[in-house]
Amino acid sequence: MKLSLRPAIEALKPFSRTFVERPRFAMVIAIVLSMAGGMAIFKLPISQYPRITPPSIQVNYTYPGANAKEVLNTVAMPIEDEVNGVDDMLYMTGQCGDDGTYSLTVTFEVESDRDMDMVKVQNRVAQAEAKLPSEVKQLGGRIRAQSEDMLGFIAVRSPKGTMSRLQISDYIYANIQPVLLRVPGVGDAPVYGPKLSMRVWLDPARMAAQGMNTEEVIAAVSKQNVQASLGAVGAAPKGDHAAQTLSLLAKGRLMSPKEFDEIVVRRDANGGVVRLKDIARTEIGEQNYMFTGQLNGGNAVCVALQQKPGSNAIATMQDIRKAMAKLKESFPDDLDWVIPYDATEYVSSCVREIVLTLGITFLLVVIVCYLFLQDWRATLIPCLTIPVSLSSTFILMAVLGYSINILTLFGLVLAIGVVVDDCIVVVERVQFLIETRGLNSKEAAIQAMSDVTSAVIATTLVLLGIFVPVGFMSGITGRIYQQFSVTLSAAVCFSTLCALTLAPALCSLLLHESRPYKHGPLAWFNWAINAFKGFFVRLAKWLSHRIFLVLALLLLVILITLQMFRSTQTAFLPDEDQRVVFISMDMPEGSTRDRTRDVTLRAVQLLLGMEEVNSVLTITGFSMMGGRGENQSVVVADLKDWSVR
Repeated sequence: MKLSLRPAIEALKPFSRTFVERPRFAMVIAIVLSMAGGMAIFKLPISQYPRITPPSIQVNYTYPGANAKEVLNTVAMPIEDEVNGVDDMLYMTGQCGDDGTYSLTVTFEVESDRDMDMVKVQNRVAQAEAKLPSEVKQLGGRIRAQSEDMLGFIAVRSPKGTMSRLQISDYIYANIQPVLLRVPGVGDAPVYGPKLSMRVWLDPARMAAQGMNTEEVIAAVSKQNVQASLGAVGAAPKGDHAAQTLSLLAKGRLMSPKEFDEIVVRRDANGGVVRLKDIARTEIGEQNYMFTGQLNGGNAVCVALQQKPGSNAIATMQDIRKAMAKLKESFPDDLDWVIPYDATEYVSSCVREIVLTLGITFLLVVIVCYLFLQDWRATLIPCLTIPVSLSSTFILMAVLGYSINILTLFGLVLAIGVVVDDCIVVVERVQFLIETRGLNSKEAAIQAMSDVTSAVIATTLVLLGIFVPVGFMSGITGRIYQQFSVTLSAAVCFSTLCALTLAPALCSLLLHESRPYKHGPLAWFNWAINAFKGFFVRLAKWLSHRIFLVLALLLLVILITLQMFRSTQTAFLPDEDQRVVFISMDMPEGSTRDRTRDVTLRAVQLLLGMEEVNSVLTITGFSMMGGRGENQSVVVADLKDWSVR
């Protein structure tokens, strides 16, 4: 049984005649496609690369006062035993800190649904909560989808030093973080600063003298620091004759150190009372003393900005700046904010450069078309079909959930040179029939489409045979090139549609018999092309009698190509100057926060001494390589603009 595309191609030949006879119909289709593509451009998210990393769900719990081993045995093991083996899970990684924190990251298949993954993890964690210590359950846990892309950092500081780090951090938690989380496109905004907390520092000597233990103190504080509900006076069913009801308010949770000092820890039979102030010192302090942030060596509290998957990074960062500018109006006098690192600046620069390249490529294609067609009417036709083909590609990108990124835009740059081919084939054939057979433009367009429809479809299938298989590559590498392949293939398909509909319709309206240029620059160009053509004809004749020489040259080219391929360095993604340097510092185990901070400050001083560095942000107690501890810190050096360096 033989398979042939000829019947299908023959059936398509009258297809173009419909649009030649009804050119307005072809123009309406082109306008609708262009408008839909234009609207899709503004709806598509913008990012540096497509989403290639598998979705991850993060689980966080805190066990106050516990070390890493205790967290492992009492929190990590029950949760991981339940979560392990959840549907579509690839692997999971857990981290236990000496500060009592526990973090579990569950990674799922790339194709899995992030929301459903979160539901699965929540159900498994809920089954494990009954096995957790009461202190852990009282604080509760946090389960969220982990954001892959970092938008940047916000540093909040007190320029004159009138506000302490704790005051700044408390203001961020109360007034800034909730607003940032409401900005569309923000996935998370973790604050690397302390929360306000009531600290109770127990005196072991006094407790030993009273014969007390820690559990007794905790029980007393828990019982007397509660919010009691007393109800109301005059409410039903005893308020039949009452004129009104009055709600009863009781003094609830304690708010000041003095109130905590008066907590009765023990009362004996003789009326003796031991209060909290007798065995401890209370103060308002930091809930966790691990994180310290600095900007250019000065104290600051840092807020990380993480992008929500599928959002527009550039638009999100613009909304963040607007939200912060509005919040600045209500800031205390000595409080200011700055964005020391903005990841979208690099993305914006890349998109801007690629769009510029897109425009230059389009201009070059127009110039080449005019040089060879030598008729502004004939040149106008591919100039109109190229934008239609490219803008229509964005429709499919929006349907498939793609983003405007470096790879999709690069595919469009390559597509400009590809999509123009089909249109030029149609234009040249119509011109040839007008000049050689004396047909009018309409008759020539109909005859030309009957002649070249097979060629147009054949070239399209050949190109798709090259680009489409790239979209079926597996793994993370395949995910990278999938959008590139689909974008380029879609542009080729839409260019074929334009070549079969819009191009013949425009040819029937615009083309007429043209005369070759006998004088001027185009005449010289024609002379040079003819001379070049003659040289290659003679070279081809000479090589046609020396087949072994041709094969030897071909083999030499293949060997050189293979050698260059082997010697070229390989990488997952190219190394690019993104105007930022991330430094992760790990001190020896057991290093104190002050020691880590001193070493970090030395690195900051070295970086600030370089003229290429714009600002330096540091966070002690945190590592971008994973984990947290007093022996870890991260340094973010923001570099000056590329034009300055």
